[in-house]
Amino acid sequence: MSPLYRRRMITHRIGISLSFMAMMFGVGALIWILALLLYRGFGAFSLHMFYQTTPTQGMP
Repeated sequence: MSPLYRRRMITHRIGISLSFMAMMFGVGALIWILALLLYRGFGAFSLHMFYQTTPTQGMP
């Protein structure tokens, strides 16, 4: 194995590792946002939301 090939392989593995870590960070952030949205948002859902009409302007 030549030194040039070895250096290219090391650089390639470092690049792949960094891109994988960036991907995992991004996916983790998206999962965190989705989890918070689901956790805090389920309290707002009820059957009234689906079968009542939207109040008109000026009605409380």
